[in-house]
Formats: sequence, C-alpha cells, structure tokens
Amino acid sequence: MYPVQNNSSGQRVQRPRHLLHTRLKPENVFYRRETLPERALRQNGDADDLFECCRRWIFQNRTQFSLKFSGFMDHFSELLAQQANIIVVGVLENAKRQLQDLQLEAESREETEEQPSFQVSNIEWVTNKDFTVAIGAKQIEEYISTWEFSNCWLHCLDYLKEEELEYRIQHHYRVRWSIPTRRKPIPRATASTYFIIEISKVKPPIFPVEVYFYFESNRLLHRPGKSRFREKWLKDIIESKIILMEQVTF
Repeated sequence: MYPVQNNSSGQRVQRPRHLLHTRLKPENVFYRRETLPERALRQNGDADDLFECCRRWIFQNRTQFSLKFSGFMDHFSELLAQQANIIVVGVLENAKRQLQDLQLEAESREETEEQPSFQVSNIEWVTNKDFTVAIGAKQIEEYISTWEFSNCWLHCLDYLKEEELEYRIQHHYRVRWSIPTRRKPIPRATASTYFIIEISKVKPPIFPVEVYFYFESNRLLHRPGKSRFREKWLKDIIESKIILMEQVTF
C-alpha cells in the first residue's frame, strides 16, 4: 500500500515513496475512495480495529457478495444438471441396446430350437480324369433333384461353352426354370441358374471336379453342399421380369 500525502488542494492521496517529495498537480492526480480497512490501518494500525472494520465492510457489501455467489452457484448447478442429463441418457441408451440384443438372441434361440436341424444335400461329383460334358449334365440333374421346390416348376438344361484358363478348364451350363399352365403353356418369363464345372490342370486326376452355380441377376457364387436352395430365388427373378415387361410399352 502506498503512503498517503496531502496534495495542493488539501486532499489526501496515496503516492509511491519515490514521489513523496514531488509536487502533484490537481489535474494529474487520480482519486479513489478509501475503504474502511484501509482507513483503520492508516489511522492506528490496531489489529482489533482492523478486524472490526473488515467485518463491518463485509457486512455492508454482503448483498453484492451474495449475488455473485448465487450467480456462481446457479451456473454451477446448470452445468451439473447438464452433465447429469448426459450421463442418464447414455445409460438409458446402453440399457435399451442391451435389451434389444437380448431379445434378438432369445428369438433366434427359440427359432433354432423350434426348427429341426437341416443338412445341405450334395452328391459325389465325378473326378477330373473321368469328366465329360454328358456326365457333367447328368450330375447337375442329379444334384438339382436334391433341391426342394414345388412340382409346378419345369426346367431344361443346356450346355453353353468350354473356357480354358491357365490352370483350369471351365464348362458352363444353364438351367432355365418356368411355370407353364394350361392357359399359358408358354410362360411369360423364365429364371436361369448357371453352373460352372471346373477341371483342374494342377491337381491330381483322382480329385473331384470343382462346381459352382449362381442365379440370374445375382453374381453370388454358391457351392454344392455349402448353400441351401430357396425356391423364392426363382420366384423373385420371374416376378421382377414380369413387372419390367408391364412397364415397357411398344
């Protein structure tokens, strides 16, 4: 705290020690109101009086302190409420996801228990050395007979081409499906299944051939003994073709 000195107007101001002996001009002096603790310390410096003055000064400014503290507490309470809301929402979302996962697991478990175990059918395919185009067609017919589909379906098998690659030879077949009726013996649309029988050039001749098949408008390769046939696949292909033909006008 700077020492107090009278200026030219008789008013007491605080000045640094190195300016105590210099004359201050009234227009260059900055005045501020002296507080009660400063006044008590300047007058006698008694500790009891200083404590009493501080108590009185705090009591006089209690309203201002109360407003500042209440404003701080309101802001703190708002932040606390926001954080609590975020935590509660996160906990509820996690609980909801866990309940949904448990429900899905329970439903899948019930379906598995209700449905009997199903084995994907397959046949014993010919070896590389014994393969011929006719034997390949016969085995495709034998494999198709293991599928489950309605008796209304008719199909025909065609050999398409032979494709020679670096390490294998591929034979391509096509099976066309349709549902002819008495009113419409010529079906409006057909669905095709494509088979690929692959003869390896590097594997031993006694190894069986590799067989793949896929459905029209779908390039997902299936393997016998690994995929279960769905009659719905053929129906979807035919229905999509009929819808397309109805939309096209000539």
